[in-house]
Amino acid sequence: MTQGKVFFLFLSFILPVSANLRAPVRIDRGGSELRGEKAALRVTGEFLEFQCPDAHTGKSNFELFAARACDARIRYQIIAEKKEKVKLTFVFAGSGNVTWRYRDRVTQTAPKIFKSANDKTCSYCPDAMKYLQAAEETFEFEKGEAELTILYRQALSYDETEHGYFSQSKWRQGFSYEIWPIAEWQWAEPLAANLKFSIGTRPGFLGMGHKDDNMECMLEENSSQSVIPLNIAKIENNRREASGRFEIRKKPLRLRCSYAAD
Repeated sequence: MTQGKVFFLFLSFILPVSANLRAPVRIDRGGSELRGEKAALRVTGEFLEFQCPDAHTGKSNFELFAARACDARIRYQIIAEKKEKVKLTFVFAGSGNVTWRYRDRVTQTAPKIFKSANDKTCSYCPDAMKYLQAAEETFEFEKGEAELTILYRQALSYDETEHGYFSQSKWRQGFSYEIWPIAEWQWAEPLAANLKFSIGTRPGFLGMGHKDDNMECMLEENSSQSVIPLNIAKIENNRREASGRFEIRKKPLRLRCSYAAD
């Protein structure tokens, strides 16, 4: 075989491999948050609950990524100093209506497109995955203490941590929630938030037991991050639940939780 033919065969093997090399997929759906007008309200507690699907494994699938989401329930314990009407805006990454509960009142609000959150990080994503949504509702807060609850579907962001021509992709998925925007209201001191974060389990080897998938949460303040210690409960109903508690400060503060297949 001539040297030219050997070189041609070498290229015919290398070029298809090179053609399949690409940058890892990064999908940042943006953070969710409650925004409230300045009012005579005092926050005394916050509870954040996220029930998420199992860890994704396999190939990139944008249709699947758009559909997968966490069922989220956010609760604020609030004391109103007087009877007052206040407009609330809930900005979130995801789709579907937002359900609000205050005292005996339960309402649903259809969101509208708020702004683009994903043009730079995922220009190749479907349009429906590029925008944050915003739902508005006005409440007449009664004097005294009560709980405001928000239920919505929290979209997941995806970070492809390993990929290659001969290997299966590995993924870390998660979400973020802005803690601080309600700083316009008064806060109890000290103020803390309780977190519950659960994921669906995956079967273990030969269907026995469950995979020990990784879960983590952290607080992001400006450019610094601190890990939130999580207590992992015994698996029940094919779900792994982690819980934690952290102090809230009147500064730009973001909760980030993520998980990945072990």
